[in-house]
Amino acid sequence: MQDKRSNLFFLVLILLTILLFITDILLGPVKISIADFFNTTSPSNTISSILFELRLTKAITAIAAGAGLSISGLLLQTLFKNPLAGPYTLGVTSGASLGAAIAFMSGFYFSNTYLQTISVFALSGIGSFGVLLLIAFISSRIKNIVIILIVGLLLGHLLGALESLLQFFSRPEQLQSFAIWGMGSFSQTSLSQSIWMLLIIIILFFSSLFFSKPLNSLLLGHEKALLIGTNTKKVQNLIIAIAGIIATLITALCGPIAFIGFIAPHIARWLFKTYNHKTLLHASFFIGCVLALFCDIISQNLFSSLLIPVNIIASIIGAPIIIWIIVKRISI
Repeated sequence: MQDKRSNLFFLVLILLTILLFITDILLGPVKISIADFFNTTSPSNTISSILFELRLTKAITAIAAGAGLSISGLLLQTLFKNPLAGPYTLGVTSGASLGAAIAFMSGFYFSNTYLQTISVFALSGIGSFGVLLLIAFISSRIKNIVIILIVGLLLGHLLGALESLLQFFSRPEQLQSFAIWGMGSFSQTSLSQSIWMLLIIIILFFSSLFFSKPLNSLLLGHEKALLIGTNTKKVQNLIIAIAGIIATLITALCGPIAFIGFIAPHIARWLFKTYNHKTLLHASFFIGCVLALFCDIISQNLFSSLLIPVNIIASIIGAPIIIWIIVKRISI
């Protein structure tokens, strides 16, 4: 009975992902019909250009970012045994964002495209991995999940203050580039970058599936996981590596995206009524896709002449859910 229910939910999520993917491509300031979608060579080169160079690229990026953030959120919530953990709430996104800010404000960013990409990725990576290792160190000494969350939030504020300081001393052209990036968008990538991003996220997703059983054992607690033969140190290092790569990749290419990585695992547990990570990883993957595509569709269609930053839509949806989880005191 449970298997039939799970299969039905997976079928619905897959169909919803496909439906929203097509909707995201068709809807926007320039309306494109289904006939244009299947016959892109006849209407005009403009329609074809909008479809492949803008809409398709953006929809693929949304899928990659939503799935990646959700997997990262699930892994971090399991590692820290904290239902409020996520790349955004623990300050990991802020660390990557500060690294990107340093790249934007440095002379490297405006020297050439190659150095621009390398500097944003390298410094975002240093920022996200630095915060992850610091949170892991603190959580090994403090077991209270609320204190860990407060530390993560304070760390995010501290890094945000340093980011603001950099902006204060930056030149107008540097500030403009960083402000656009900081609003969060799925439309800042090329088609090749989007495809590579999706492939990397899929590889990391299957890598996570390989240690779904050790992830289940972590829910029993560190000591009990050791007793049943789980190499907790190895699992912890793998989670930090995967979460760090995902935070770096998505923040560098899309800017900071709030809340999707946090709420998708909760929706997965609520829908599938399980703590089995084999199921939760699959469910979080597709729920993340649905949330990211939905936010992107709203952001570009809420006002006909204005494109609302994705981060604003994600925050409006995500913040009430965080409040609901705190009030209900959902445990993991």
